[in-house]
Amino acid sequence: MSMPPIEIRWGGGRWPRQRRRVAFPTVRTALDLAGYGVEALGVECREPKTAVIWCAGESFADEGGAEVGSQTEFELYLRTRALKHRTIARWLPTITTSAVHEVLHCAREEHGLDTASLEGRIADEGIANFGEFLVAQSLLTRQEFREEYPHATFTPGSSSVQALRESLRHDMRALVTLPSESRDHHAVELEDAWLTPATPKALAAGETLGVGAVAELLVMGHDFADIIQMPPWQVLGLE
Repeated sequence: MSMPPIEIRWGGGRWPRQRRRVAFPTVRTALDLAGYGVEALGVECREPKTAVIWCAGESFADEGGAEVGSQTEFELYLRTRALKHRTIARWLPTITTSAVHEVLHCAREEHGLDTASLEGRIADEGIANFGEFLVAQSLLTRQEFREEYPHATFTPGSSSVQALRESLRHDMRALVTLPSESRDHHAVELEDAWLTPATPKALAAGETLGVGAVAELLVMGHDFADIIQMPPWQVLGLE
């Protein structure tokens, strides 16, 4: 089943007509490429998706930064400095791969899977990052990919992935033994520890585990369409 085109909605009040006119061709092309990329991964989305495009100030750290809002909607952020005729096209790969990442999050939401718990978020990020890497490899030269994703190297079954898996098991067991009054606070601290990267282009520990676990499943013969429907414990090998 062909994925419906991703719709565009301009968010906020900072989109004068000229900026929209400059941004639209590149954003439209990027979202179409993202749709093709998601289809190439074998992922079917049952509901149409909408990208809410925000015009962010110069203090915003991540060009093309994104976040998912629901199973049908996600947000993309473009800084004002990108919204010029001479510069907007260079952001095409970044906008495309950001959209792929967020559509994969939406697809997980469609299947009603746990995306809120620690293990749910780690599995979710592993799938979305791995899909983003695959699509990025088709858009970028080898050198560009290395520069944009310097930490996107993983060996299925590596000792580092297994060590992270055991560490996550330990943290999850420790969390459930805490008194209820301190459990929520500790859960937030754990999420920060597992999902905050050390540098902007680095993978967080949880992302490294998630990506490595997805690589293992692919080597075992699962395809991406199977993996995106798996519960977190199965994705991460936490049986």
